[in-house]
Amino acid sequence: MKNSNLLKMRHTRILSVLFFIMAFNNGLAIYHGDTTLAWWIFRSVVIGVGYFCTLLCVLGTFFSPRKNNMGYTTEDFVAIIIPVIYFLVILISDSDGNFSFFFLLLVRASGMALFLIADKECKIQTFQLYKMSIVIMAAIGILIYWAHILSIPLPHRVVPYYSVVGAGNYYDYFFNYVYVSRTGFTRLCGLFNEPGYFGTILAFILCADGINLKKAENIIMIIAGCFTFSFAFFALLIVYLILSSYKKPKLMVFLIVLLLVMVYIVPNIQFSNHNVAKLVSRFYSLDSSLQSRTRPTFDALFSRWEDSNKIWFGYGHGYGKSIDPDGSSSYKSYFVDYGIVGFIMLFLPLFIYSFRKAGRNLKAVFYTVVFFVSIYQRPNVFTILYFVVLFGGIEYICSQQTRRKNYET
Repeated sequence: MKNSNLLKMRHTRILSVLFFIMAFNNGLAIYHGDTTLAWWIFRSVVIGVGYFCTLLCVLGTFFSPRKNNMGYTTEDFVAIIIPVIYFLVILISDSDGNFSFFFLLLVRASGMALFLIADKECKIQTFQLYKMSIVIMAAIGILIYWAHILSIPLPHRVVPYYSVVGAGNYYDYFFNYVYVSRTGFTRLCGLFNEPGYFGTILAFILCADGINLKKAENIIMIIAGCFTFSFAFFALLIVYLILSSYKKPKLMVFLIVLLLVMVYIVPNIQFSNHNVAKLVSRFYSLDSSLQSRTRPTFDALFSRWEDSNKIWFGYGHGYGKSIDPDGSSSYKSYFVDYGIVGFIMLFLPLFIYSFRKAGRNLKAVFYTVVFFVSIYQRPNVFTILYFVVLFGGIEYICSQQTRRKNYET
């Protein structure tokens, strides 16, 4: 029995490390095809490592002690429906049908499915490893941000921010990136491709810990989040605080008013101080994360979609991005590509299963609400990184609650 438990613990630890590597790689700026931060050879190595870890996870799951002990439940098989539906919807709506896309889609869906059927301890350990990496990234980022601001000479290179002309530059300090707009506005990216992406992930992890300011690592993440100047970072934290203050109506009302002021009033104020006015305008125009991040070209496409026969099943995978590559970062892109039917098929199972896993744990429910609020602006959540953040975060929150109750008794 003792040997069996040791084997299971070792197996869980190995799987959690593999899932962590997959999630960490998935979030890196150099993982994405439109990156300007790495040569294609280096990017291929990073992606290859993710594929290899996925293969090891497949083997690890097949030879899992849970499998040998008939440990998989009906819920595990229900959970797999989420990545299976994702795989089928994307595959059917893709007009190209090339093998490389099919393989990439299969690997992505497999990674999500494997994580969903991993045991609770594996999910918790994966989330904790990822949290640790983000804390380290945030700590290094704070130092690099100030080094950049104070012009302290550190090895770095300057590369364009994506391939958009006039969008600014990355200052690549190798262990962190700093984004500087063409007007000089400086924001911390971590190792992500956008400051807003880093800010969103920081907000999730802070919410999973209940924004506990007694922990030094949370203070570090809050400081780093402030340096991202990400509207999503601040807005998601406020949403979580609103939900968690349900027993304090006065505080809840104050936070709701604060959020409404941030979203609807501050952007329209004409500040007399020129520097403050520039800061506010850049803050909102660059990362209006609770507003729909679309451009006029895509908005026109969305209007055509609403009045066309494509409203139910969409134009097909990637159509929105093909029309406006830089203007479709919104939930609207999923309606345009997959239609109302496709959108419901993709997100409804994820929504139901997420809240089912959260159960009656209010902190987990609040965390899940925050996650789905973020989808309004960042809908591309069908990745191993977001699954680790969502489902690993839910299990982490529930485990913290259980440990607290056990300690009290």
